[in-house]
Amino acid sequence: MNAYLDLAGDVIRRHIAWAPAFAFAVAFLESLPFIGLFVPGTSLLLGLGAATAMSGGSLAQILAAAAVGAVLGTWISYEVGRQYAGRLDQARVFQSRPKMLAAGEALFHRHGAASVAIGRFLPVMRPMVPMIAGGFGLEPRRFHRVNILSVLLWAPAFILPGALAGLTAEAVGGGSAFILLALTAALIGGAVLLRRVKLAPEKAAGQWRLAGLTAAGLLVIFVLALGVIVVSRPWVSQADIVAARWVFSLRTPSLDGLMVAASALGDGSQRTAATVLVASYLLWSQRWRWAVALVSVMAGAALATAAIKAAFHVARPSVLYSGVDAFSFPSGHASSAAALYLTLAWMAGRGLPRPWRPLVWTGAAAIVLLTAISRVYIGAHWPSDVVAGMALGGALASLAMAYGATAAQPPSPRVGPAFDGLVFVAALLLVAGVQGPTVITKAQALYRPYLDAGPASLRE
Repeated sequence: MNAYLDLAGDVIRRHIAWAPAFAFAVAFLESLPFIGLFVPGTSLLLGLGAATAMSGGSLAQILAAAAVGAVLGTWISYEVGRQYAGRLDQARVFQSRPKMLAAGEALFHRHGAASVAIGRFLPVMRPMVPMIAGGFGLEPRRFHRVNILSVLLWAPAFILPGALAGLTAEAVGGGSAFILLALTAALIGGAVLLRRVKLAPEKAAGQWRLAGLTAAGLLVIFVLALGVIVVSRPWVSQADIVAARWVFSLRTPSLDGLMVAASALGDGSQRTAATVLVASYLLWSQRWRWAVALVSVMAGAALATAAIKAAFHVARPSVLYSGVDAFSFPSGHASSAAALYLTLAWMAGRGLPRPWRPLVWTGAAAIVLLTAISRVYIGAHWPSDVVAGMALGGALASLAMAYGATAAQPPSPRVGPAFDGLVFVAALLLVAGVQGPTVITKAQALYRPYLDAGPASLRE
């Protein structure tokens, strides 16, 4: 892949003025009826985005050109469909593809004008849905509005991931880029498998699942994009240093103790113990699906954090750890805290009346934010590390919500609707009370040299 991107980047670099024209042509041709079925537009646009980013070309021009080409090609497809109004089955392209016509017709009757936007993201149906919409009498005014608005999402969605892959390959090397792309592919594959799981009949469960999968995908893309920017743009490192110095300027003796304690209570042993206790309770209360979700996201947080750290190799602000833990992006404490507390907040909130749910989510978010700030305060991480960690943890929590969103889960017949939250809080307090003094003492010994040295200890 790296050799292909290098070759494409060399071609684009030598013919950079033609890149927007190429983007226009690809987007235009793949949007035309029949012709678009044979144009590998998705792979070409992803490759163009990667090559343009690696060669220093203008992504804005590529995005604009592709958007214009897609709008015009889709318009032509729509007008062709209008010419076949009432007799789409007689169009030559559909005579040999009756199933495609049936699928497009079902999509249009179910979603109306929105089918044009939905079809734009479906490679096979992309050139045909506008034709079907035109054939079934979609008003021109509604068509043009949807056509133009949807392309504003489509162009970035099919070009920027390629640009991210190109920047990643260039910034962290082909092997690490392959690891990151494999992780992304695994996430997408997992999302597809989750979507194949039979949904609960209640509409709310399906909404939670769709929202969870969407949020997870967007957050993972954000983490990877931020990692590429951190290792390839010096101004981000400078911003991290400025922000870290400002946080340290807030230091007071009492605040030192609070931040060390907050960081220590997010230690791996604390999270593992809390996860075991809560998962055991969920199994006892016959919520095995929730137990599996919780254990999986916590294990996933540890594995994903280690893999991304090994890929980006971002040094910590101070020398505190060794091995893979010597790298700081993303923050393991922040990712696991977000994964744990957001997942628990969702589980606890499902059995509560709606007015109480914001209080539960606010409490969880406050703990996650305190953990993240404490890691910057004690010199264990840069601000960008904890932002990425919280986003990664949020992605994993979103997957837990998607997997656990079944109507049979809340509440268990063995417990009341508010009992989950009380048990979760009790488990967290029990772990903090038993292990807290020991881990806080160790943390004070570990972080005290940095706190004593002050901002001068920052590795710039």
